[in-house]
Amino acid sequence: YVPVMGATTIRTFYGGDNFAANYSLSNTRAFIASFYSPVAAFLLTTFNSFAAPFTLALVCGVAAFFLQFKIRENNI
Repeated sequence: YVPVMGATTIRTFYGGDNFAANYSLSNTRAFIASFYSPVAAFLLTTFNSFAAPFTLALVCGVAAFFLQFKIRENNI
């Protein structure tokens, strides 16, 4: 078993002040991400193209990229 994101990475990137909340939130992402596969399969069968699931992945990835910097500590 490997955690979604290591504790050291979370402490380094987000800081130690709210470590418990950040750690639990980072592991919650695995639960949220588990819904992507059924949605992508539905989009694939609906549109008969990989463009829709790829677009969904691209949008989610871009949103996650910007959200991670939104909650990051500024003093690093």
